[in-house]
Amino acid sequence: MADENENNLVQRGREDRRTLEKMRRKLATSGQMGKNDVIKLKKTKKGMRIWPAAIAAAAILVGVNFMLNTQQDKIVGTIGGKASQKAALAPPAGTSLDDQARFWAYASYDIPKLKAKFKIPKGSVIDPVAAYANLEKILADNLGVEVRKEIFTIQQSAPPPVLAKKIGAKPQAAE
Repeated sequence: MADENENNLVQRGREDRRTLEKMRRKLATSGQMGKNDVIKLKKTKKGMRIWPAAIAAAAILVGVNFMLNTQQDKIVGTIGGKASQKAALAPPAGTSLDDQARFWAYASYDIPKLKAKFKIPKGSVIDPVAAYANLEKILADNLGVEVRKEIFTIQQSAPPPVLAKKIGAKPQAAE
């Protein structure tokens, strides 16, 4: 019996040593895991450094694009090319004063009617505010009664043309 007890004690000692050995290995590797995690964090922080540069590059690109679009005619003129000219809207040649008044009234209030009654060249810019200013100049002249009535009914049925809109501002009617 004594031999068996000794064998049991020796065997228990070996098991205890094995468990202690396992625990030591776990503790040793958990320290290594912590170091690896720190290394991974450092790598990701380096990768995050590119985003501010990418955002700044995108903002610069958008700004340059906007500047080129707004200053296009000036840049082309500086290089030596011809600046693009927008075709100005004008009544057809040889029209009477009454037809000119109708033309400017339609241009400022009723563009579909303008296109139906008068031949408008392609690419011409229809500016209702400028047309309204031209209409006011013509109304001071001697016009027929029918034309004045027609223009008056158009003005009563449609709101006056709106001036250029500013960001954040309420639109104003032309005077």
